[in-house]
Amino acid sequence: GGFVRTYVDVTPYFEVQQALRHSEQEMRTMLNGFPGLMVVCDEALNYVYLNDRAVAWIGRPRDALIGSSARPHLSDHRAAEILAFMRQAPTGAQQTVESAYDATWNAPGRWLQVTQVMGNDARPGKRKCYAFALDITARKESEVALIAAKEQAERANRAKSDFLRNISHELRTPMNAIAGFGELLLSDHESPLSEKQRLQIGEIRNGARHLLALINELLDLSMAEQ
Repeated sequence: GGFVRTYVDVTPYFEVQQALRHSEQEMRTMLNGFPGLMVVCDEALNYVYLNDRAVAWIGRPRDALIGSSARPHLSDHRAAEILAFMRQAPTGAQQTVESAYDATWNAPGRWLQVTQVMGNDARPGKRKCYAFALDITARKESEVALIAAKEQAERANRAKSDFLRNISHELRTPMNAIAGFGELLLSDHESPLSEKQRLQIGEIRNGARHLLALINELLDLSMAEQ
């Protein structure tokens, strides 16, 4: 009617379990603290892990995402790019790409800079892809605005050059006529001008030549800016 009681010291086991829980909590804190999206997919492109920002980005509960396919949240082109990388890249290889993502019901369209890294799965012979993404929408919008401003400035500069070229041509013709008629009047020996008239025509001719030189400079400037 007696019994035997035995004791086993399981302190090391509980210490290991506590350390694992602490390590897991610390890792989760670091992953969720990453200032971007973190996603892990298996070779079939199914979600294995998503940090809080990735879950918020997609707009579905984490439990509904883990194990489900990432394809509904990717364009066909982007999904093909990821699968090609996963098939061809050796373990440890990484690739950084910039991709546009269409707007969804809960988020506007965005640009992401995604760094993909191939890693091993716990299952023998299997691998998974780690993706670290940063939102670069603001930078892309700034680039687009800068390009638009540059193109607008170039159009304005071309318009200015066209205006200068056209107005120079329009002004040069009458100025040539004024200078030419002045020369004819001065060289008319059948009806010679008085000294006073010659001085006046000379002033007209000099002014016309000066204006013609300025017009030619404007024309040269407009051609140089093209």
